[in-house]
Amino acid sequence: MDVIFAIGIIVVGLMAVVGLLWYVLIASRLSNDKFTAVNLAQEGVEIVRAIRDTNWVANPPRPWNEGLNPFAATAYEAQYDSDQLAPYSGNPLKIDGNGYYRYNGTGQPSKFTRRIIIMPNVDNSVPVGESLGVVSEVTWQGFGGSHSIIIEDRLYNWQY
Repeated sequence: MDVIFAIGIIVVGLMAVVGLLWYVLIASRLSNDKFTAVNLAQEGVEIVRAIRDTNWVANPPRPWNEGLNPFAATAYEAQYDSDQLAPYSGNPLKIDGNGYYRYNGTGQPSKFTRRIIIMPNVDNSVPVGESLGVVSEVTWQGFGGSHSIIIEDRLYNWQY
């Protein structure tokens, strides 16, 4: 009788440990996905900021918001090594041989998609046409269903 009782306690303990390990595995995977998604979303904002900055330093200088037309498309996609926005396709980012996320070229499809939205005149304290809103949203499917991370920022023509 004591042996059966001891085996029962051991089985209950092992089930608790297995359940805890499963929870840790899921939480770790979700945390890793969120970390990647936050960085991809921030990269989307930084790509738009780089386009603005490139316009300022171009020779001859271009309008600060050239290529950042909020009315040309409802959403855009971009990759780190381009100074152009492309209309949003809904395709997932690919991971190339160097581990970089990109839309063009070869690579394995990732679980992440990035959508960039540009909004006009988000700040009424500056003249019309001197500010833009940027929303970068990364979505993915993972444990528990669909997930998304959204990062928003405002860009200004601080040279006006």
